[in-house]
Amino acid sequence: MRGARIKGGENSYYHCISRVIDRKFVLKRQEKDRLVELLVQASTFSGVEVVTYVMMGNHFHLLIKANPDVVVTDPMLADRLKCLYGQSRTADIMTLLGDLKSRGDFASAEEYKRRFTCRMQDVSQFMKLFKQLYTRWHNSKYKRKGTLWEDRFKSVLVESGQALKMMAAYLDLNPVRAGIVTDPR
Repeated sequence: MRGARIKGGENSYYHCISRVIDRKFVLKRQEKDRLVELLVQASTFSGVEVVTYVMMGNHFHLLIKANPDVVVTDPMLADRLKCLYGQSRTADIMTLLGDLKSRGDFASAEEYKRRFTCRMQDVSQFMKLFKQLYTRWHNSKYKRKGTLWEDRFKSVLVESGQALKMMAAYLDLNPVRAGIVTDPR
């Protein structure tokens, strides 16, 4: 049985890594570019801040910051939903939320809102969304089915300060150590 993830509180940093199944080198330039686009999309929706990242040929590293104590207001919710659902679907969601509130059904409104906010500011939900978005794109592009990623993602809670700087340097130097580039910039 798998163990529960260790999660920090306010302003927690995590080093997350995930590998392609069988450690195959399937992530070329176009795939890495798409990974970055979807990373931005997942980050915008979830509110998880990406500090730094590196996309390698068969895995990726992320250094992210999550703040589970953030209260998502309705305007924040609308902005976040747009990046995942688009303008029209977001308008429908926000209209339904407004209708529930205008009828005085605040409990139902909060429950409806929670269907979306429960996936925000959470490292596991962020990684799930990010990996799912990419897997759908990759499987569609290459006409394949099934999982793309090996196991669950791995994560380490990172202390702020010197440890955070060292972890960021570790990520930035990963392509140098692999011989892909000579300069981390």
